[in-house]
Amino acid sequence: MDNYHVMKANFYSGMCCYMLRKNSAITPMLNDFILRVVESGLAYYWESEGTLLYMDTTVQQAMRYDQSQQTVQKLTFSNVEGAFAILCLGYLASLLVLATELLLNQRQKQKKRFCI
Repeated sequence: MDNYHVMKANFYSGMCCYMLRKNSAITPMLNDFILRVVESGLAYYWESEGTLLYMDTTVQQAMRYDQSQQTVQKLTFSNVEGAFAILCLGYLASLLVLATELLLNQRQKQKKRFCI
């Protein structure tokens, strides 16, 4: 678990959905079936079984334990450091592009001045 950074909040919540044609005759039946599957807990069970079979169980157990021990806490810099790092990289990239454009524009003006 030392190599992982566990998120403080769940940012993704999956929904069970299917694509059908507009005004399909089986839409009401499929809606009822999906509702019964989700309400009975089968969807959660299938997700748990898939997680146990194909994913790292130590990470899943640590996350489950961490979620059961959660309390309300202040927002710290470590909660948003990734977003600020991406923001700073974007600013740096935009400054590099601006400097390149200014340099190329200045060179084009000098070439035009000598060509006339």
